[in-house]
Amino acid sequence: MLPELLRAMGRGLRQPAEQAEILEAIRDAAGLSPAQQLAVYRSSLTAGMARALAYSYPICQRLVGENFFLALATSFVHNHPSRSPDLNDYGADFADFLRDFEPARSLPYLPDVARLEWLWQSVFSARNTRPLTLAALARISEARRERLQLRLLPASGLLASPFPVHRIWAVNQDGYAGDPTVDLAEGAVRLIVWRTGMNMRMQALNAAEWALLEAIGAGQTLTAVCGQIAEGFPQTELAALLAGAIASGWMTASRGHRR
Repeated sequence: MLPELLRAMGRGLRQPAEQAEILEAIRDAAGLSPAQQLAVYRSSLTAGMARALAYSYPICQRLVGENFFLALATSFVHNHPSRSPDLNDYGADFADFLRDFEPARSLPYLPDVARLEWLWQSVFSARNTRPLTLAALARISEARRERLQLRLLPASGLLASPFPVHRIWAVNQDGYAGDPTVDLAEGAVRLIVWRTGMNMRMQALNAAEWALLEAIGAGQTLTAVCGQIAEGFPQTELAALLAGAIASGWMTASRGHRR
């Protein structure tokens, strides 16, 4: 009975039109009818979830203002119930919601700013893994090196946007003292966000670096990665590109399997 009651409670909180079933289980209290009690709880829950979104997306809130953000956050909460007991998980699809939120269409870069904010939060919370180093790679035999399977560091992530979202993100940080102007004509950017210890970092990537990290993100062997991006790159340039990515601490590696 309790699981059914909890499910009915969830439906009633999300959709007032479906609250009849749970109202039968609520008694009058403190001069409030069951419907009034449920409305108070619904309002409190919505406000709490909206505050959680503001905590995860402070730059988005700064860009649109607190009142507008509260309105769009409330709309998101009503249409996207939490599916995790951890409130830190809530809002993963907020960027997709912003993309389709008609009142925010005048800010076409807003969804990608949200994606960057969520990526930053996700990287900060990711597990620590020791990155591959050039010294460690040099100690691996050539035969084993060919089967070495490369992966991006768990505490890292990639983001591409047609807008200079890294600049939008930077100028809206607390304490920023530089020129707050962002020219959207700066155009597209490819980013990696990663964490070293407790230090969060972000860097814009060129086309070659992006191609390399995309290939590594697919979990391929070192040989396959080099083969995939070798076209158009001299061997020395490819080696320097790979060495730079390893030196930056962007990847980890494990021994591949024999076929």
